[in-house]
Amino acid sequence: MSVTHSVRPPPLVLMVDAHEDTREMCGCLLRRLHGLAVQGAATACDALRMVAESAPDIIVTEMALPGVDGYELCRRLREQATMRATPIIALTAVVMPQEVEKAYQAGCDVVLSKPCAPATLLETIYRLLPSLQPLPVAS
Repeated sequence: MSVTHSVRPPPLVLMVDAHEDTREMCGCLLRRLHGLAVQGAATACDALRMVAESAPDIIVTEMALPGVDGYELCRRLREQATMRATPIIALTAVVMPQEVEKAYQAGCDVVLSKPCAPATLLETIYRLLPSLQPLPVAS
């Protein structure tokens, strides 16, 4: 009798930012240090296409995107039945009170300001994905 073990794939994070260096830095942190799967998108249109191809477990997006901005991206995502419960983190340099409120109204769960400490981003992801267990800290 053989026993089949299913290995659960790591949670998929969609990182949406026009700046490649930001996507790479966050992607490297999440992928290499914490074992998460990461996809990157430079625009809202790219992000919407990626969401249609493989539903991410969580989305981290800049609000100031070229073309369709992050606010509209969030609204469009929340219109999709499959994305209504997916956590969205706004990681943005635009953190004036009215912009923060606009991000929440568009459907963001959390708004973090850039620059953001990697530990803060990770803590937020762990909080929004309770099934994800933090890796032990190396001593």
